[in-house]
Amino acid sequence: MKNRQQTSFGSASCAHQEQHIYIKSVEKWDPLSLGVHQPVGRESMTDYIEREHDESLYAALDRCHPDGAFTIMLGEGSTGKSRSAYECIRSRFPARLLVHQPSIEKLIEWLDSADVDTDVILWLGPLDEVLVSEHGKVLAKMLSHLLETSKRTTVIGEMRLTRWNSLVSTPGHKQQDIHDDVRVLLRQAEPVQVPGGLTAKELSMAQGTLPSLIWDDVDDTVGDHSRVLQLVSGAFQVIEYAERFANPGAQAIITAGVEATLLGHVNPLPLPLLERAAVGYLRSRGGTFSAHHWFGTALQQATASVKGAMSPLTLVSREEEHQSDKFIIARHLCDHARHSRVPAPVPTEMWEALLEHTASPTDLVRAGVSAEKRSLFRCAVRLYELAAEQDDTFAMCQLARRLERVHRTEEAEVALRRATALGDLYALDELVGLLERSGRHSEAETLAHLVDEGGNSCATYQLIGLLERTGQPEQALKLLQQASNAGNTDATLELARRLEHHGQTTHAQQLLHHAAEANDADAIMALATEYRRAGRIVEAEQCLSRASEAGEPAASYQLARMNPQSADIESAARAAALLGDTSARYELAKYLEHSGRRDEARLIVLFGLEPSGDTAAPW
Repeated sequence: MKNRQQTSFGSASCAHQEQHIYIKSVEKWDPLSLGVHQPVGRESMTDYIEREHDESLYAALDRCHPDGAFTIMLGEGSTGKSRSAYECIRSRFPARLLVHQPSIEKLIEWLDSADVDTDVILWLGPLDEVLVSEHGKVLAKMLSHLLETSKRTTVIGEMRLTRWNSLVSTPGHKQQDIHDDVRVLLRQAEPVQVPGGLTAKELSMAQGTLPSLIWDDVDDTVGDHSRVLQLVSGAFQVIEYAERFANPGAQAIITAGVEATLLGHVNPLPLPLLERAAVGYLRSRGGTFSAHHWFGTALQQATASVKGAMSPLTLVSREEEHQSDKFIIARHLCDHARHSRVPAPVPTEMWEALLEHTASPTDLVRAGVSAEKRSLFRCAVRLYELAAEQDDTFAMCQLARRLERVHRTEEAEVALRRATALGDLYALDELVGLLERSGRHSEAETLAHLVDEGGNSCATYQLIGLLERTGQPEQALKLLQQASNAGNTDATLELARRLEHHGQTTHAQQLLHHAAEANDADAIMALATEYRRAGRIVEAEQCLSRASEAGEPAASYQLARMNPQSADIESAARAAALLGDTSARYELAKYLEHSGRRDEARLIVLFGLEPSGDTAAPW
């Protein structure tokens, strides 16, 4: 971004339009082009119903003007974040120029040349996946610079509350800080929370403006008013369409898009990736297809709008030379799948598609972590290697860890030294550990001083360790308690473990019970373990059943272990490992070793599984 004299935005508008940067006054914008959902069954927007949170938004926007600032609309999917922001700026600033560019690449180009002294509103739209995409760090740095230097720009974005919480939180112990620039940006924002449902007053006003078909789907007898906004936007209708009414081919494409996104491919999905992966989902459902005919018809259904509103799959960029069309999946489908789907193995074709058609190093790393969680080490290593080829230091660290475990220590050291040369302090810390484990203590000590001088984001846990080593365990527990009280689930689990170790079992169970009430899967599993140790088997099974219903892969296997006469332990362990339970892999290895299959047990520990569930051969 350059602070220099330029032609005004008004006179430069035509030139920017040629570059696909859209700048015009707020009152001239079509809300649909800003991402505001069109209501089901309507060709235009319904009258706007002012909501209680609008008062907070108006106050935030007033503070933004004329000095400039950053407002983030926080809320779940299809709850009115975009509509609220649009209506408020239209009411407050109808004549101000508004800049919006759906293409992240073009937005970055514009930011690089924007005049920071011009009075504009920068409309960012949904930031959930943008800030963790391949361009996230660059965009975060540029926006931070804009906010620091501009005194007149109002920046507006929106985000899910869960994503906001994950990005503004400092990484825990031994977690690499890969979103540091994003966290710096978000801490400059003023958040405005958008409730999921309507108040009684808002609901009464809505009944006069919304389509009558909406009210047929709302169960007023149980006060199910939280569904109204999602029904208006078509969120529930698109879920129903994807699950029940689309043909098998379209369902396979939609499922492939959802699964790829949840596995880590948050950037727009290339057409070849969808086609390759969809074959696996169609096959798993027993579907038949012709390679030349089925996909085109299925894609038309997958991209069709449902009742004139939301589409399951949306084209976001047209095919250019040597590139493919790219699509995004409806976020509500991903949310629904994340919270309600029954865990199932990922088809081999999906992993092949990710390897062949994923370009972003951050997407490759996320997919690699997903593969590793499912014990698919061969696939994970290849994904990490592809990301490392693009100088992703996190991928290098992940790759080194996996290589060291199969005794390819020299290759692991090369990866870590390369990441260290690129300035990654986490890699430097990992390299110290590798040298220590290799018996090269003098080299490790020299590097350790560099780690200490460079700083480390795990300061709290380092201090806890120091206090324990110097005979101050009470102070260490106090720090853990503070972190637990601040909502750090990892700290809660660690605190409960230490309390149990010191004989304070009741206190440990109380902590875990409190965390489990918030439906934290790790806490539920830990509580089940505590109950099992205390001989409270029925309560342990109840916890495991609850966790299993919530989709926790380890829970089903633990239940099988508690009832060995009625379960196939080996099959349960393999299934749990494929679904992401890393401990199940070690339990499977133990089971095989006790059954006399020691060679196979060793292969599973070192090389994991194949997507089919079979034991992997050395790679």
